[in-house]
Amino acid sequence: MLDFLTKLKKLEEEKKSVIVLAIDDVNFFESNFFRKIKNYVIGIKVGLPVFLSMNLNIQDALQNFSKDFVFIADLKIADIPYTSSLVASIIRKLGFDAIIVHSFVGEDTIEAVNKEIPVICVIAMTNTGSIFLDKHYLELLNICNRLNVSGIVAPGNKLEILKKIRENTKLKIFTPGIGVQGGNYELALKNGADYLIIGRSILQSSDPSLELERILNKIHKTKAINK
Repeated sequence: MLDFLTKLKKLEEEKKSVIVLAIDDVNFFESNFFRKIKNYVIGIKVGLPVFLSMNLNIQDALQNFSKDFVFIADLKIADIPYTSSLVASIIRKLGFDAIIVHSFVGEDTIEAVNKEIPVICVIAMTNTGSIFLDKHYLELLNICNRLNVSGIVAPGNKLEILKKIRENTKLKIFTPGIGVQGGNYELALKNGADYLIIGRSILQSSDPSLELERILNKIHKTKAINK
């Protein structure tokens, strides 16, 4: 089985896409929708509301589409190492490729989770109230650099932070805050994003597949200009 970053890169090259679709609405976590968007999307970021739905068989869905996407569990783990590693073990057994962890919990928790499943660490968030993270993101980035985690989450609607993070790491950057939260995917890519996490602007559009195609066309133009 391919490791997380290798699988991610393979899908990126095959689909010519850098889009990770954020699904928090359980209505979109279903096979017919996955089939419609699989040519445009390389990853599915699964939010807590999906996990809390008792009517979904998450494990079957992940197995059926394991070749089409990387699946990232967005649980934003923020607990002690023991508890966090138990959660990580369950997530790995469900078939997820990676899990999102809050970096402020420290190296011991991150390392404990990383022994179970590849880790993507949050070091800055998209909301205006994340004042603490905005003040300390470089310190949190240093933790991630030392541990060489699989990736970090950095906001596309706070370009100065995103740019500064890119200047200080070689880790893969997963960037949310695109679309509804005000971020521009073209500017996010220019300022250091490797992968774009996009949710509501696609899911709430009249035709998600058409919206994905439109976004990808603009991304391709941006990448061609940046070469």
